Amino acid sequence: MFIKDILYFNKEDSEAEIIVSDGHYMVNCYIYPIKHVAIGCKIGNIDGFGCAGIVIANEKKYEVKKLSQYFAYQLTAKVVDNKNRVVRIGGLFINLDTEIPKDITNGDYIAFSVTRLDC
Repeated sequence: MFIKDILYFNKEDSEAEIIVSDGHYMVNCYIYPIKHVAIGCKIGNIDGFGCAGIVIANEKKYEVKKLSQYFAYQLTAKVVDNKNRVVRIGGLFINLDTEIPKDITNGDYIAFSVTRLDC
């Protein structure tokens, strides 16, 4: 995961809005605190906030769909670690802020909404 684009950077407030990509999939993320930001920098993790509506996906494919709220997305991802709430979309790894239902196991594809993604 790396920074593909910088949409906003405020050095004084130590915050930025960036596009994170794996080379194929892209998501808009908020990052705070940050002292320096540059295109191409590696991103260690993405945290999903306001994750809701987790269900087994109809199709086993990744999907990133932008919703009307500024940072919100509808995502379809593969469960990497149910216990630690980690999913992936291609090479983007996202830590969810809510439990994944126990009937969903590692390797399953899930669909859910997220209010904001942070790095």
